[in-house]
Amino acid sequence: MKQSGVALIAALLVVALTAATATFLLSQQSLWARQVENLRDQAQAANIARAGTNWARFILAEDNNEADHVGEAWAASRFALPVENGTVSLAVSDAQALFNLNNLVRDDQLSERDVQAFQRLLAQFNLSSDLALAVADSIDENSETNYPGGAEDLDYLSADPPYRAPNRTFLDAYDLIRVKGFDEGAINKLKPFITALPEPTPVNVNTAPAEVLAAVIPDLSLAEAKSLVESRRQRFFSSLAELQEELRDVTQVPQTSLAVASQHFRILARAEFGRASFSSETLVARAGELPQIVWQKAQ
Repeated sequence: MKQSGVALIAALLVVALTAATATFLLSQQSLWARQVENLRDQAQAANIARAGTNWARFILAEDNNEADHVGEAWAASRFALPVENGTVSLAVSDAQALFNLNNLVRDDQLSERDVQAFQRLLAQFNLSSDLALAVADSIDENSETNYPGGAEDLDYLSADPPYRAPNRTFLDAYDLIRVKGFDEGAINKLKPFITALPEPTPVNVNTAPAEVLAAVIPDLSLAEAKSLVESRRQRFFSSLAELQEELRDVTQVPQTSLAVASQHFRILARAEFGRASFSSETLVARAGELPQIVWQKAQ
């Protein structure tokens, strides 16, 4: 009797172990299946976001006007479009509506005009004008420090941890975090008004916010710039001559710093598919029949 009891207990243990193993394997299989589904949904969301980005590029390609303004089709491309088992949202913005940090150095030479414009932008947020030369030094390829406020290797090698001066064009406005004198607070103040484009660019007067216009156009106050933006809602500028006529009693329009059309645009795309979502930001430049992708990154 004792042996049969031990055998029964052993059999029950085997059954329990087998059941536990089977339950574990089933749960692992279910988890694996969900992981596969999530990966499939993530890949599909990325594909939908890319398709949405390409659609925005076609919208930009169809715009053949000589002036770019907020009343055009590309500017109205802020919507959510349903797709099978998900949605895709798009937003297109004019990258040349903002101050291009890489304008500060042209042909490896300090651009005094652009430095002064950036200093006026800094002043609007109570930031030191010296920061403009620190940014310029981080772009130019030489090791000569611009004064006052510039910074080269000696300034950065004394940091903790030490690093060298970037000495290259900015890829993103947030690269300012590596420039002497900048912190998160300063960058957050400036970020809605600055950009980093691969080449020097003029500011589009039809799309720029008042803060940028007041910085780029000498002697134009912020109040006057806001009035200009308000009047722009009724009629965009088809030429800089029209802008000069508008500002004839205020200031002289800097022809080389401004434009009424743009070549660079940013496309934000967000797709949701099943349980997954995918967001991307793309910088495109008009070139040929279809705007070319300069860079693209997931967010």
